[in-house]
Amino acid sequence: MRFRHYWAAVAAWLAAGGAHGAAEERQDPAAIRAAVEAYALRETKDFPGRVQLDVRLSEGRLNLAPCDALEPALASGSRWAGKANVAVRCVAGASWTIYVPVQVSVLGRYVVAARTIAANQPIEVADLTFQSGDLSQIGPGAITAMERATGKSLTVGLAAGQPLRQEALRSSIVMQQGQSVKVVSAGMGFTVSAEGKTLTSAREGQIVQVRTTSNQMVSGVARAGGIVEISF
Repeated sequence: MRFRHYWAAVAAWLAAGGAHGAAEERQDPAAIRAAVEAYALRETKDFPGRVQLDVRLSEGRLNLAPCDALEPALASGSRWAGKANVAVRCVAGASWTIYVPVQVSVLGRYVVAARTIAANQPIEVADLTFQSGDLSQIGPGAITAMERATGKSLTVGLAAGQPLRQEALRSSIVMQQGQSVKVVSAGMGFTVSAEGKTLTSAREGQIVQVRTTSNQMVSGVARAGGIVEISF
């Protein structure tokens, strides 16, 4: 009888040791979390604001084989704004992939309309002000510096307090049809200028046609101050 109890105890000890060994052979969730955090910090280090990351790894549900090398990457269709998804792939020691949600907040200042701004109206500094908040909630293209908007105009009007976005901005009209302009031609070691009149209106950076005083038709890049640039 004593031998039976002895072998039962040995079996229980071995079972406990085996279970303990099996537990040790599972992937450490802390390593996955650390890999995701390090990757997310690298990817967002140049964002215009203070980045806050919340890695939402469900550790209690993990039952993965141990991995010798983890490779995180932003999941297809995801972006570093709001709720992002990071795919973590084991590339050595095992073969598995999991997806880890990461809540991304980018706290900073962005430019909003200080008063109503009509479409096609040249934007002045007095039209703008700053507001603080989560840039990731504003969406891509948020303007964070006033100089990126002043002198330009909007494709659609904005009410006071609405944020300015890059895609809604366009260069202001710098030339009207029939305006007298100076055509400047520049090349390697030379610069030639002539006078003329524009055939169309143009915005900063657009191509505009000009009829010179010698009745020649030329095309160049419209610049502020009545200048049309032609490069060779």
